[in-house]
Amino acid sequence: KIIFKVKKIQKIKPENLNGIKFSYNSNNEIAVLYERKKHKIDEIINKIKSTGMEIHDISTEEGNLEDIFIDLTKS
Repeated sequence: KIIFKVKKIQKIKPENLNGIKFSYNSNNEIAVLYERKKHKIDEIINKIKSTGMEIHDISTEEGNLEDIFIDLTKS
């Protein structure tokens, strides 16, 4: 999970997301869930920047043990 702090949120169009999930909150933050094996960080940054949003900060959160277990067992 990556969290982007932006100046002003613009919704990202749902087409061509290829499994990347964006969620928005009132603190001008966008949380992004994605598969590391399938997507690169610059692809996600480009999707955000293509809407005209200014990125002010980026942080990451590692998945919890349940998320990791689900990832390992779904293959």
